[in-house]
Amino acid sequence: MAELNSGRPPASAFCVVRDAGQARLLSDPQSFRYFDPFIAQTRTVTAAAEEVGCALDTMLYRVKVFLKARLLRVVQEERRAGRPIKHYRSSCDAYFVPFEATPYAGLEERIFEMREANGEQIVPAMARLLRAFGWEGQRIYRHPDGAVWRESALDAEVNVPDVSDPRLPIGRQFFSELYLLDDEARALQRELYEVWERYKGREKRVDAAHKEYALEVSFLKLEP
Repeated sequence: MAELNSGRPPASAFCVVRDAGQARLLSDPQSFRYFDPFIAQTRTVTAAAEEVGCALDTMLYRVKVFLKARLLRVVQEERRAGRPIKHYRSSCDAYFVPFEATPYAGLEERIFEMREANGEQIVPAMARLLRAFGWEGQRIYRHPDGAVWRESALDAEVNVPDVSDPRLPIGRQFFSELYLLDDEARALQRELYEVWERYKGREKRVDAAHKEYALEVSFLKLEP
């Protein structure tokens, strides 16, 4: 199995962030969305705005904030009639933000905020998928394993679709509480990682054939 952190730059490449303002901008999911295009690569404001999918004025404002915080630097000025076109790049190619520099009261707060930000994309996508299946109702019942299940459904009839059917929309959400021995849990973790490793790192392609998907898997030991 490949190393989990394969592709990570060497430790010497990381700048340790001590400044509270920088830590806040790098920790906040909304702010980080606009900083992402500049990390370890050069972008103009126009190119970054197109990549993020925001208005040019919005990206201009964000760039000014990052420049003031010394998170961005101008690496090139392209001369032309009128104002030159500036090319920006992150002040460091990689960052390490110690928790004590962040504005969070606890680690749970940071995790919750990140999950909440992810939900801005996940929730609408999940709603579109359920509408496509017609699963706008809910079935609530006690499963033979003793747990109460709540699941989206078209009606009371059990109608689990064949996910291999090409006529159906692509996408599923899985949630289940599992009761495993330690060896079984490690085996499942290894299998999940191997599947993820096979598909991760696909180069971003913007064309009619390639679609963007979100893959979110949480495999965690729950404590009573």
